[in-house]
Amino acid sequence: KRKNFYSLASQAFVILFCSFHKVAIQHSLLKLIIKTYSIMHGGRARTFTEESYPSTSYMVVEGEDGEMNLAEINDSDRPLPRDLFVNDKQSVQIHAQLEDDEDDNLTPFLLSSQPTRINGLNMLNVATYIMHLFVSYGVGVWGLDGLVSTRVQIAQKYETLVTPAPWAYYIWIPILMTETVFVIAQLFPEYRSRPVIQQGTSFFFFYTCLLQTGWTLFFAFECFILSFVCVILSVISLASLLTSQHLAQVGGRKSHEEFWFFRFPFCLHFGWMTVMAAVHFSLLIRYVASHHIETQLASDIVAMGILLPVACFFLLKTDGYNFIIPAVILWSYVGMATRLHDPSDKLVEDYGEMVVSAVHQSLYFFIGIVASLLGPRLLIWICNEYYTIRVINFNDEDRSSFWNGQTGQV
Repeated sequence: KRKNFYSLASQAFVILFCSFHKVAIQHSLLKLIIKTYSIMHGGRARTFTEESYPSTSYMVVEGEDGEMNLAEINDSDRPLPRDLFVNDKQSVQIHAQLEDDEDDNLTPFLLSSQPTRINGLNMLNVATYIMHLFVSYGVGVWGLDGLVSTRVQIAQKYETLVTPAPWAYYIWIPILMTETVFVIAQLFPEYRSRPVIQQGTSFFFFYTCLLQTGWTLFFAFECFILSFVCVILSVISLASLLTSQHLAQVGGRKSHEEFWFFRFPFCLHFGWMTVMAAVHFSLLIRYVASHHIETQLASDIVAMGILLPVACFFLLKTDGYNFIIPAVILWSYVGMATRLHDPSDKLVEDYGEMVVSAVHQSLYFFIGIVASLLGPRLLIWICNEYYTIRVINFNDEDRSSFWNGQTGQV
């Protein structure tokens, strides 16, 4: 009896809703509404994909007697676009536009209970990431068993005032570990078709892995101009990836699970690659202007100072987890200051003890600025996430917009 009640109630709701908005529906949308009710009472949602398309579409029409009825639409006359899809149990997105459709009344909703399949993008992410890991370790860390110089050896050879201490580079461990979690998680059925993967991450992770591989190879053979270009393009690719993921959130919905699995790795990566871009700029100037100490000092100051506005930009934003990137920059500042606390003889010989000491003290000022902004920002985030009750007030217009955006979301 309860199931029949849910079925009748859901059908009445769909007919009333669609008659008000004059939209066409698929008969299987009723299953989605029933599933919504079952989830509210402890049921479990299944993954919905575009694996199967209903053979018949319907739209709500008003009969001569004034009653609302479902009228069949011939799919052969109005073909459905193949890019329509709905996602998994946490984010269901419905694209509500027909290709070349001039009739606003014909808007299909697609639904399938078939499990999602791994597509080319999922496998491309795995393949390029494995390639990136192999080159990063085999060339960057191992040096092909001595055939080429490692990253640490090259960094020591072209040491600058902003070169971080060796321990600072251990941040690559959490970066690679979290990205490994991302690569594995995006293969699971409940994650692989989410907008944060298919539309958000898209091909940006593929581009980033290719650019990182190019950076490692060019850097190992001391082609610093080409490696610097790869670093800058990597920063742009990661920034585009994070922006695309933010825009791909369904209805502005935020999920802690999606963040830690699919966005946090790239926040870490973007922050560190921003640092690497500044360090690589200083190294490049030292390489091309090895006999001009004034130019090298100027490039070191620019590289050190440009990280501060980047950290402040994210710290002054009030939405999301914007403290992660500034925390990475703070980590790099501490690494630079630690190295200059006991500078090498070559640095003292090139720049002079007074200049090295001045830059060392300047780094502590930068550390203090970032830390003083990062502490309150982190405290505010904790309070907002765990000690704040969110109350949302709707007026008639907001309520209508909300239901338009959330229709079909489980």
